[in-house]
Amino acid sequence: AFRDFHIRSDPTPLSLLAETLHDLQRNFGAGLGVSQQAGRRVLKMNAIGTAAKYVVDYVLRLAKEDDEAGAPVDEGEKAAFTGDGSSQPRPRAPPIGHLVTPEASAGPSLGGGRRKPLLPETVTSKGLKIEEFIVIDRRTDLFSVLCTQFTYESLLDRCLGIRYGLTSMARYIDVGEPILPERKTVVLNSNDKLFDRIRDLRMEVLGPLLHKKASQIQETYSEKDRLSDIPQMKMYMDKFKSAQADHASLADHVNLASFTSALTQMPWFQQQWQVEDGLMSGAITPAQLVDIVNDMMEPNLPQPVKEGQQPVRMQPCCFSLPVIALSDSGIPTARYVLRLICLCSVVNGGIKMKTLKALTKNLIEWYGPKLIVPLLHHMTACGLLKVSSDSGADLVSSGSGKWQRMKQAFNLVVAGGGPEDDDGESDPGSNIAADTGIAYAYSGYAPLSVRLVELTESEPNGWRGAAENLNLLWGPAIEVACGARPEVLPGSVDQEGTVGKGDKVVVVCFVGGVTYGEIAALRRLSAVERKGRRFLVVTTEMLSHEKLFNEIINEQL
Repeated sequence: AFRDFHIRSDPTPLSLLAETLHDLQRNFGAGLGVSQQAGRRVLKMNAIGTAAKYVVDYVLRLAKEDDEAGAPVDEGEKAAFTGDGSSQPRPRAPPIGHLVTPEASAGPSLGGGRRKPLLPETVTSKGLKIEEFIVIDRRTDLFSVLCTQFTYESLLDRCLGIRYGLTSMARYIDVGEPILPERKTVVLNSNDKLFDRIRDLRMEVLGPLLHKKASQIQETYSEKDRLSDIPQMKMYMDKFKSAQADHASLADHVNLASFTSALTQMPWFQQQWQVEDGLMSGAITPAQLVDIVNDMMEPNLPQPVKEGQQPVRMQPCCFSLPVIALSDSGIPTARYVLRLICLCSVVNGGIKMKTLKALTKNLIEWYGPKLIVPLLHHMTACGLLKVSSDSGADLVSSGSGKWQRMKQAFNLVVAGGGPEDDDGESDPGSNIAADTGIAYAYSGYAPLSVRLVELTESEPNGWRGAAENLNLLWGPAIEVACGARPEVLPGSVDQEGTVGKGDKVVVVCFVGGVTYGEIAALRRLSAVERKGRRFLVVTTEMLSHEKLFNEIINEQL
C-alpha cells in the first residue's frame, strides 16, 4: 500500500482498507447511525497524512451513502474515489461477516440485490464496541520504520523473518553441518502462552525469564519421584502434560533467542546502532555519514554468515539468515547502508546535493546502477530521501531544527529503558512508566505514531489542542465527530446487551504498514494509561526497513 499510493499514485489498496473499516464501523461502532438498518458508527475519527485522509474520507462517504439509503448497501459494486474527484465502480472487498458467520460456508444470500447483515444479530449486538478510529499514514512517521527495534519479536522478524505469524529455522548439529535438509516452522502467536508473555521483552530480560521457566518445568518433572498414591499420580499427570507442552515451546524459543542474542552482539549490529543513535541525536552530520559509510567498506569487517554456518558458538541449533548485514563480497548490503542514509535524510529534512552526490557515486560503484538508480528514484518519490537547500531558512523550517522541535514537542527521546520487574513487566504506578514503557521497544526512542495515539487522550481537546505541534509533521491532520453515543447509565446494560462502563476500544489503523516495535509500544501504552483503552491494530502489512525497501523496488535486494 505504501508503494502503491506514494509512488504509483494508485489508491486501490486504500479503497479496500476503507471498506474494511466501514464494515467494522457498521457492526461494532459504539455510536448510533440514522437508523438500525444503516448500521452503527464510531464516535470519532482521527487521521494524519494524505493516505490516511483518503481512507477516512472514503469511510465517511460510505457511511453517508448508508445513511441516505437507510438500509444495507448493494453487495455488487461501490463507487470509488479517483484523483480528479469523479468516481468509478469498483468491486467491494469481501465483507467481514463472510469470514466469521456459519452461513458463510454455504455462500452469502444477497436477497434481491441487497446485502444481508454481515454478522448475526447475536454477534453484532453483544460484541465489542469501537469508539474511535485513529488512522496514520506511514509516511508521516518514517522514523519508526528506520530505527532499530529491540523486542524479541522485532528481532526475530529482522533476523529470520516473520510471515503470516510463522518463522522457520534449519536444524544443525553443534559443528555447523546440517543433519536435516528440511526447515522447522515455528508458530508465533498468542495461542503460545510463552510467546505471548515474552514477545515484547528485550533480550537482557528474556534470558533470565527463559531460565526461570526451564527451572519450573524441571521442578515439575522431578515431582514424580515424590508421588506416593494413585490420586496424587492422577493430579500430577495433568501438570505433566502441561509441562510437556511448555517444554516444546521453551526449546524452540531458547534456540531462537540464542541465535537472535548472538546476532545482536556482532560488530556490524553494534556499529549500525551507534551510527543510528548519533544521527538521531545530531552528533553525526550528513557529511560525516559519508566518511562512516566509506569506512564500512573496508575489508576488515567480519565475513558474512552463510547457510549452514554458525556466526558464533551457541546451542546445537542454528539458522540461516534471510536478512544479513553483509553481502557475499564482505561489504554491507545495500539495504543496510540505505537505511542509514534514509534515516539521515528524514532526521535532517534532507541531504545537501553535494553530500548526496558523494553518497550516490559510492552506492553506484558498490552495488551497480541497475539496482541503485531506480531505488533512489523511488525513495525520493515517497519521502525517504530528499535534497535539502543550503539556505539557513531551510535548516529551521524543514531541516535538523525541525527534528529537534519534533523531539521536544512529542517527547520522542526518553532516557532509560523502562522500569521492569522480574517478569519483564513495567510498573504502572511509576511516574515514568508511560514514557519509558513506550520507548522500551526502541531503547529510548518513543515511536511518533504511538505518541500521536497517546495525544488523542492526554490532551483535553485531542489533536485540536496540539495543532501547532501537528503542523511539524508531514501531511494534513483531521478530526471528525461521527455517531451519537447511546444514553446508557454507568454500569447498566443497554437493550443490545452491552455494559455501559468498561475499557474504551480504539482502532489504530496504519496505512502503509506497522512495525512489531510500534505494536509492542501500543501494548505498553494500553497498560499504563490511567483511562483504560484497548487498541485494535489494523494495517495493510507488517513492516520493517528491509520489507519497506523490498516493497519499493518490488524485488529482493
